Amino acid sequence: MKYLFFALFIVNHAFADTLSDEVSSTAQLRQEVELLSLEVENLKKTEQSEMDVYIQRDQEVSAQILKEKFRQDQINTQINLSRGKLQEKSRQVLKKGSYQWILDFWTKYEESLQRAHPAFSSKLLERISKLRLDLTFNKISYEHALLQTWFILESDLNKSQESEFILSPLQIESTLFHVEMVRMGRNKGYFRTAQGKYGLLIFKDGWKMNFFTDSSSIDLIETLLTQFKQQQKTGLHSLPGIHL
Repeated sequence: MKYLFFALFIVNHAFADTLSDEVSSTAQLRQEVELLSLEVENLKKTEQSEMDVYIQRDQEVSAQILKEKFRQDQINTQINLSRGKLQEKSRQVLKKGSYQWILDFWTKYEESLQRAHPAFSSKLLERISKLRLDLTFNKISYEHALLQTWFILESDLNKSQESEFILSPLQIESTLFHVEMVRMGRNKGYFRTAQGKYGLLIFKDGWKMNFFTDSSSIDLIETLLTQFKQQQKTGLHSLPGIHL
């Protein structure tokens, strides 16, 4: 009996030690869990703080963008107002002086075209006439009228340095002639009439037709007409009164 009690005592003591160890381990694990939980909570708070900072910065940047857009809109509005004022001022200045200037220029230019060969000047006169009407009825701006006038003058300059073969009716001193002609610049041209007469059309104090009857002059003019009609425009030609 004595030995049995001692054995039970040893068993109970061993069980108590084991239980104590388990309780201690459990307590330690619980403490570790609490520590981990605290770390997780602190980490969440830190991340939330950082997120709050980012959100605040995003809001500040968005507000700054809106502010800059508003400022840009104000600048564009001021630019448009200034441009409108400048255009209005320009129109007022043009009404006072420049507008009339271009009308006067067109009139003088039309007078100069009257002294040019009709085949040369007719289209240019039509363009000037249309510009005058469009500007008068405000269909085009003054700046556009100036630009178109420049194109017309450029075309005039280029064409005045060229020669071309044309079939053209000519009204000279109330007489209508149907001619084949090589136009030379603005105010000259060698021709052959439908009746077989050869001559030179030239402007000197008015349009005049100088006819040639000698065979030498006729042959030279015939050669000129034939070559230009066949698009053979290169080479030199000896002609009555003019060398090409």
